[in-house]
Amino acid sequence: MEILQKSFSDSNYFTIIFLHGFPYDSRMWKYQFDLGNVNLAALDLLGAGSKKTERLFSLEAMVDIAFSEIYSLGWKNILLSGLSMGGYVALRMLEKYPSFFRGAIFFDTRSEADSNEVKIKRAQNIKLLLENGIEKFVENFVPLTVAPNALEENPSLKTELLEIAKSQNAEGLASQLLAMQGRTDTTHVLSEISIPSLVVCGELDSITPPESMKNFASKIPNSLFEVVPKAGHMAPIEKPEIVNQIINNFINNLPK
Repeated sequence: MEILQKSFSDSNYFTIIFLHGFPYDSRMWKYQFDLGNVNLAALDLLGAGSKKTERLFSLEAMVDIAFSEIYSLGWKNILLSGLSMGGYVALRMLEKYPSFFRGAIFFDTRSEADSNEVKIKRAQNIKLLLENGIEKFVENFVPLTVAPNALEENPSLKTELLEIAKSQNAEGLASQLLAMQGRTDTTHVLSEISIPSLVVCGELDSITPPESMKNFASKIPNSLFEVVPKAGHMAPIEKPEIVNQIINNFINNLPK
């Protein structure tokens, strides 16, 4: 079991568990490890990073394996954070284990199950992955996950994201697409979330636009909604300083 983590001896610190988006792995959260006075762990979800596989699996398997790893850490005061696909996993985990977590942070995600249109798009992406290979797929897909022109303006960001995405395997990513396609609708969970919650969206996110994320946040009682200027779907790695400040502000206002 490989988990990126940073921990402090003070058991009173909050712990943030980060769950990554598609087609990346836990390394997309590396800039959040600059956060201080908080325990941190970033998990590879089933099908990516240290959990690359050639077998098929469901979102339920992704949830169960991730929760098992979180539980094994033995940390307290856990804030669950997920981006996009990681948000799908986080919502299902909150549905299954509502009293386990102290807070939630959602980045650029949604609660609805896939529409027919999105299911067809995921099927097309699976076909492209398996027929053309992972390199060609991610070269076309990665630019969709960031703000327009972000990769041209920031070559190091392009290098980072492509390196992470290209290190995955086609079978694992195809299975993640199938898992997302078959996931349950968790919209009803939003109104049942009673823990402090932060919802963050990139201003220029074309996958889950700010208006969509604002609506998502409005369904969670007493949630805080923040927009990251000039960021796309991958705000934590596009604009890490802004995102880290948002997270710090959220944590500093949590009841101890």
